[in-house]
Amino acid sequence: MTRRDGAAARRSPRADAALVRSVTAQMEALVGPVKYVMHDRSDGPVPISVHVVPPNPRRAYTTLFTTGLSERRMSVPPCGCGGDGYAELMITLPASWTIEPETRGEHLTWPVAWLRDLALYPHASHAWLGSGHTIPNGDPPVPIAPDTALAGVMLLPPRGRGTRRIAHPRGGEIALLALVPLYPGELELKLREGAEALVSRMALYNVSEVVVRRRVDLSRRA
Repeated sequence: MTRRDGAAARRSPRADAALVRSVTAQMEALVGPVKYVMHDRSDGPVPISVHVVPPNPRRAYTTLFTTGLSERRMSVPPCGCGGDGYAELMITLPASWTIEPETRGEHLTWPVAWLRDLALYPHASHAWLGSGHTIPNGDPPVPIAPDTALAGVMLLPPRGRGTRRIAHPRGGEIALLALVPLYPGELELKLREGAEALVSRMALYNVSEVVVRRRVDLSRRA
């Protein structure tokens, strides 16, 4: 993990430095200044980093976002539903959820691992990620951490004006996709009734993209 105190973060030589700077600057304008950067040291198809933004006057949450996924276009279908084929991922944690170099324990660090692994997936599998996609933690789904029954995620555009897309420096737009953790019943509900049905229940019961380890299970609410 690299600390960001005004100095440029070190990156893998394979990274597109101009792209990283552009994405980081646009994200900082939306969610606040990056304090730490965690680099994936594996030999993946693209160099993924996870950037940590502590709570700040612009956004009263701990925010994590990726760079590297948008280095290449994803293998989007010809229907156009994948936009320009570029995306980056983010997750919103409560202000009390601290991610620092000394942070240990799966119950705290799973958001970093999920962001990294999902950002690698499209290019490793010649696939794509888009709004409404769900990713279970196994089959059948099991809890993503020891202190929660949440067992997968759905990808949705982050809430707030101007937070759904940023510009790609090589042209086109980068879709921002927020990880929203789900219970097993909610994963089934989405598959059975579609993403819109689940999103409607989220709005009805005031469930946002901010991660809550123990919240109402929307599959048990009408």
